[in-house]
Amino acid sequence: MDILGIGKSVIGAIDTVADKFFVDAKDKEAFKLKALELQQKGEFKTQEIQLSAILAEAKSKDPWTSRARPSFLYVMYIMILAAIPMGILSVFNPVASAQIAAGLQA
Repeated sequence: MDILGIGKSVIGAIDTVADKFFVDAKDKEAFKLKALELQQKGEFKTQEIQLSAILAEAKSKDPWTSRARPSFLYVMYIMILAAIPMGILSVFNPVASAQIAAGLQA
């Protein structure tokens, strides 16, 4: 998983450290391999923690917890879909759309 190039920068840092502290090419490669293995284990552990939290929420007996994410998405879908006719209305009647927006803010 390479988010925003972080994986590439970590690999570059590992190469720099290996070049500074190891003279023998065999030792450099062994160090790089071990460092990449540790990085992978850390990433897997992070993903495992995230998945365990999601599974715990899904298995919860509390209906509010297990439905919280879908409910939030449904509200966001409604807001996005409501914005489309408001955009069209603002083209033809900007005063009415401003009044509706003011009414929603109140």
